[in-house]
Amino acid sequence: MSYDELIVRHCSATLAGIKPSNLVTLTCESCEEADRKISVFNQLLNSEGIYFRRIKFLRNSRVLVFVYNKSNLENHIFQDEEYSFIDGLGYPVAFGLNAVIDELQQRFLEIDSVPHEIGVFLGYPISDVRGFIENNGCNFKCACRWKVYGDEQYSLELCQKYCECEKRCLAKFKNGFSLRQLCRQA
Repeated sequence: MSYDELIVRHCSATLAGIKPSNLVTLTCESCEEADRKISVFNQLLNSEGIYFRRIKFLRNSRVLVFVYNKSNLENHIFQDEEYSFIDGLGYPVAFGLNAVIDELQQRFLEIDSVPHEIGVFLGYPISDVRGFIENNGCNFKCACRWKVYGDEQYSLELCQKYCECEKRCLAKFKNGFSLRQLCRQA
């Protein structure tokens, strides 16, 4: 699978502007190779508002990459409830988006797993993120791409919206659309 197809499969909703961000794992021989690939994606898509950032170099030549729609992510995490939540967790929200992403990256580097508040960045409902943290991942109502603790219908509809977008974008990609075209027409 090409890197472009991997991005389409895992980041379509972000490319299309309906989800603030996604995480994707790329296979690269080194951090330098990963940074070169990320730089190419940034050169291609920053003009569309899409940004790529290496979060962590993993085992087995894999790199975790944070892909985000800058304006959507800013609008999302700086909403009242999300802002208060990540501010309460010690994120430097007063210093802007880049400082918040720097802190997120630092948290990924400090632990062997995923910081549970990542759901806020990924556009999951705040009630589901809070519920996951408060219940240690247990006692959820149902699961889609995340565990649902709040409004089940809303979360399932949102998840369905993300899935439908992925199918649409993948079909367009297989019909010759480029990543940049998907950002414009998804």
